Parts: sequence; C-alpha cells; structure tokens
Amino acid sequence: MNERSTGRRIRSRAGWRARAAALAVAVLTAVGVGVVAAPAQAYYTNSAHDFRVLTHVQNKGWTSTPGTRGAGLRLEAIRVTQLQHKVICLNAHVANIGWQGKRCTSGKGTTITVGTTGRDLAIEAVTLTRPGNTYGMTATVHIQNVGDKTIGVGKGIGGFTVGTTGKRLRMEWFELKTS
Repeated sequence: MNERSTGRRIRSRAGWRARAAALAVAVLTAVGVGVVAAPAQAYYTNSAHDFRVLTHVQNKGWTSTPGTRGAGLRLEAIRVTQLQHKVICLNAHVANIGWQGKRCTSGKGTTITVGTTGRDLAIEAVTLTRPGNTYGMTATVHIQNVGDKTIGVGKGIGGFTVGTTGKRLRMEWFELKTS
C-alpha cells in the first residue's frame, strides 16, 4: 500500500465518522433529545457561588452567558443549580403556555429548569422567591423592545417578577445575583 492510498483511506474514515456523528445529532434532535457539543461553563450568581446558572438561547442552545443583548434571540430556558445552603424558587411565563408552576431547589447540588427547549417558545417573565427570605437577590433582564430592567429585594422581603406578560415580548437576558 502506498502513502497516497493510505492517506485517502484515512480521510475517508474521518469523513465517514463526521457524517455518522452529524446523522446521530440530526436523529436525536428530531426526536426531541437535546444535544450539546461540549458542556457549557455556567456563570455563578456571586463570588460565594450560591447558584450556578445556564441559559438556553435560541439558535445557540445551552450557554454559559445570561443570554444575549441586541441579537434578537429569545431566552427559552433557565437552569439553576444550588451550590450552597440558599434555596431558590423560579416560575416562568412561557409564550403560548403561560405560567408553568413554581420549581424550587431542595438542597445542595439540586437543579431546577424553567422554560422549554426544542419548542421555539420564549420566556416572557420569571417570578423569583426564596423560602424564608433569608438572603437578598437581584435579577437583571433584557426585554425585547424595552431594554434592561433590574429588580432586587433585600433579606426578609418577598420575591418579585421580572419581564412582561400579555405583551408577547421575549426575554433575551437573565442574570441573577445573590447577597
């Protein structure tokens, strides 16, 4: 076997593997299984790392950023992992669905996800609460045609809602900070 035919054979195997991988991703996507090429590095809510947050953005999938600004891409889901003792609850208002129902972390290492993936539906608003109101938190969102809005509450004060309902305006950015 000469060098030329060996090179051709190697390229053809590599091409076959790439085509097989692309086909597998297409099949999994078609049946509704989310495929992520590499795990995204999440952003953290503060220097003490109370929560790790991932966002699912239109045409990008799961990302380590809080979303996008100025790109016109909808935020489709938010995933929060509890890393310390602080517990958080989220409830998302999703286009064409409405309020999904409150989901809460329940201990160190637990994860909650609000919103949807694979359905092309935007999160329009999120309600945040903390059982016992034992810490302060702030959320900054970017809303379609509105811009940035920041709302926060201190320790001992109830939760809040960010975003809009009934206006069909997508959230494009969701950033959570705790104190």
